[in-house]
Amino acid sequence: MLIEDLFIVAKTLKQPIYPSAGPEAFPNPFPRGTRLELGEAYGHHKSEWGHLLGEVEYHPYLNQSKFLEYCKSKDIVMTAYSALGSDSDKDWVKKGNPVLQEDPILNAIAEKHRRTPAQVALCYQLQRGVVVLVKSFNEKRIKENFQVFDFQLTPEDMKTTGGLNKNIRYL
Repeated sequence: MLIEDLFIVAKTLKQPIYPSAGPEAFPNPFPRGTRLELGEAYGHHKSEWGHLLGEVEYHPYLNQSKFLEYCKSKDIVMTAYSALGSDSDKDWVKKGNPVLQEDPILNAIAEKHRRTPAQVALCYQLQRGVVVLVKSFNEKRIKENFQVFDFQLTPEDMKTTGGLNKNIRYL
């Protein structure tokens, strides 16, 4: 895995890091392009690190199955950012990518379960064992994002949603 494919590897700390800690508190000792094994990056064993987290862009259009299986095999918790794709109006988002929540297959699954496409995408990720980070300032969507724990996708829905993978990165 190339270091630029890895957004962050974090350790569960026994002492808190205070908000006043700036970026200098988290030096990156690896030059761009360095190959490394997660968890071996700093020469620590799991018992010294606590829980390892691999935070990556992850959504049905970028399901990173190989990386997820690798994380599971090493007892690393995969954490998803950009879990619902991303707002194409933002300057930092790659332009021209399809809008995940407008996908007709995702919408059909959502309709079948009487859910939103966002809820289906989140449920898919959670059922795969991924921790999902979702950001919203909209009260209605925040409430909807919490309504993913009272339904499950069928194995067929999971396979269909997994088949949406297009290796598209939004960020």
